[in-house]
Amino acid sequence: MAGGSLVIAMESFSNEGLLSARMSSFDVHEGMQLVIPLNSAEGGGYDVICEVVGRFFRSGLEVTVTLSVIRVERRKPFRSEPRAALNELCLLRLTSRQAGVVEFDGKIMDVSASGVGIGTDRAIEPGDRLEVASQIGEDALRCTVIALHTERTAFGRYRTGCRIEAASAGAQIIEHIVRAKGDLDGTPSLRRRHVPRVA
Repeated sequence: MAGGSLVIAMESFSNEGLLSARMSSFDVHEGMQLVIPLNSAEGGGYDVICEVVGRFFRSGLEVTVTLSVIRVERRKPFRSEPRAALNELCLLRLTSRQAGVVEFDGKIMDVSASGVGIGTDRAIEPGDRLEVASQIGEDALRCTVIALHTERTAFGRYRTGCRIEAASAGAQIIEHIVRAKGDLDGTPSLRRRHVPRVA
């Protein structure tokens, strides 16, 4: 799945456990899966994973969809694996936008066995797919990541937590860094699924 974030308007639910919602006719297709996040003020929360099982015409721009709940997953409020702080320049290639591939600079701020934190001067949307290239010491790091969560930081910059999809070069580097410098610091978890999320 390509991922991304969508806006939908929930309308009702049935005794059979089906949800009814409105969404853009350009975003939806039969059988697609959505994640509806229910966030806790203390961090974490629940992800309701749904599948589109029906859609009905409302207008040229909007449809009513019927969603079947597949499962509900709990998101822990804190990280479940150690991460290591870094400060390494990287080249990012954004490959998931319809306008084409966009390249820009960033910094790898931290890394764990399954994720990486990236600092940029532009916002990255949840679900965006990026290729990351960096040099850590004498070793090259190449990986493909999915953006999970973006937040503003100081001086108009952004921090994006990403999940590593594949590491064509550098998987052993990540493992070594985390083993040597990793710290399970209680930072609120930024883990997200890469199927489309409801904003």
